[in-house]
Amino acid sequence: MSVAPHGFTTTLNVPEDDPTDSLYAELLKSEWAQIGVTLNIRLMPGGPRFQIILNHAKNLGIQIIGNSPDAADPVEMPWEYFSSQQAAVNGNNSSNLRVPAVDNLINEAQAAGLATSARDSIEAAIVASKYVPIIPISWRQDAVALQKGWSISGLGPFVPDTYWTENISA
Repeated sequence: MSVAPHGFTTTLNVPEDDPTDSLYAELLKSEWAQIGVTLNIRLMPGGPRFQIILNHAKNLGIQIIGNSPDAADPVEMPWEYFSSQQAAVNGNNSSNLRVPAVDNLINEAQAAGLATSARDSIEAAIVASKYVPIIPISWRQDAVALQKGWSISGLGPFVPDTYWTENISA
């Protein structure tokens, strides 16, 4: 049985400068209306919108967040989004998820070698997913097209966050 069998109303703060996020918000509003959720969309500048997340009021509601790892550390993203340590003022766990089993796996991952850290991070994400703290909407896929005879080196998972154009050669 639903905790809100007659529906509910909530607000989604959307970055005002991102047309893709605005489209996602309109889609969510339309789809969720079919199950009794009234979604109010509030367009906001990035800084104040993200400050709401960092302030960690008791009920943050739903958020649109875009992020990607910025280090080759398998526990970085699970720690940011699922750790109880991050469900506090200035933390990034905007769902306010607090699950001891998830925290234990993240702590073990932070103290372990790479293989164990990766395994524990995956397990933490699996356990956290049972509480549905995050609903992925999209995953960015990038492509690079080069003129014939040109090449690019150093492609990897962190390329979008680097000066990859410096790796193009003729």
